[in-house]
Formats: sequence, C-alpha cells, structure tokens
Amino acid sequence: MNPSSLWRPLRVPVFRNLLAADVISDIGAFMQSTGAAWLIVSLNAGPTYVALTQTAASLPFFLLALPVTTASDNNALVVVGGTSGRALRSDCQCCRTL
Repeated sequence: MNPSSLWRPLRVPVFRNLLAADVISDIGAFMQSTGAAWLIVSLNAGPTYVALTQTAASLPFFLLALPVTTASDNNALVVVGGTSGRALRSDCQCCRTL
C-alpha cells in the first residue's frame, strides 16, 4: 500500500475500534427507528404519527447542536454536550414508550 492509501487510518487500533463502535451504534439507531415506525404503523396510526415519532427522536439533537457547538471553546464541553444530548434522547424515547 502506498502512504496515501484510503485504508491507512485502519492501521491505527484506536481509530479502527472507534469506527467499529460507531458502525454498530448506527445500526442500533437504525433498528430502533425502524422498530418505532413499525410499531406506530401496526397500531393503525396514520403517517402523521410516524412523522411525529421520528421528529421526537431527532428533536433533542436539533435543539442542542447549535448551542453546544457555539458555546464550546474546548473539546471537554463538546463531549459533555453530546453526552447530554444522547441522555436526553434516551429519556425521551423511554418516556414515549411507556
């Protein structure tokens, strides 16, 4: 392989592990999104409720993305903001399923 190969970052174990974790996490998010939409449709709800479910799942990220990125001057605040957004999203999903 030449030094400018696209596969070169995969030689770094930390990057490879983070990439694998991200792919697995994305697959889980897609499965949850599909399952939620499927459940809403199986309960004979209309397309509006499916759209509202998807909106409710992505709304915390939409609302927190701009304030967190503009308020952060270093990486620590970005990590805290991202973690808070994920926690808020999981809380919303948990309350929605009850």
